[in-house]
Amino acid sequence: MLLAKNVMPDEVTMLSVISAVSSLRALELGHKECTDMDSMSTGLAVHGRSREALRVFYEMKKAGLQPDHMSITGILVACSHGGLVEDGWRVFKSMKDEYGLEPMLEHYGCMVDLLGRAGLLCEAYEFVEKMPIRPNSVIWRTLLGACVNHNHLVLAEK
Repeated sequence: MLLAKNVMPDEVTMLSVISAVSSLRALELGHKECTDMDSMSTGLAVHGRSREALRVFYEMKKAGLQPDHMSITGILVACSHGGLVEDGWRVFKSMKDEYGLEPMLEHYGCMVDLLGRAGLLCEAYEFVEKMPIRPNSVIWRTLLGACVNHNHLVLAEK
């Protein structure tokens, strides 16, 4: 109902919800709560509140909720749009190391977008070249768009 009226909960409200969920230890509802937390962090991210989205992600982890591929995608988008390069790298690396999740094509695409938006174009190109899966046209267009936005025409021509 609040989302329909374009009302977003503030940081205090979200942290209270996370605390309440973890206090209830409602493990049987864990997936639903994870989805709710995904929705909250994604909502924050698309409204330019990337740091708060990241905070929700870490609070979700503290509450014992296991992120899934969708959670990671949402938080990588938040990091990308907020210019949070180090945080994005940390989340990307944690996929395998902490959560046992194999990065999928969209996660690699988010990382290319993150690096490209930050102007780290050579790093983005190297990242694409070293990907263990074949990059698709969306990833190449993302890199090309970043090259154009940052006026790096030499790399764009590659």
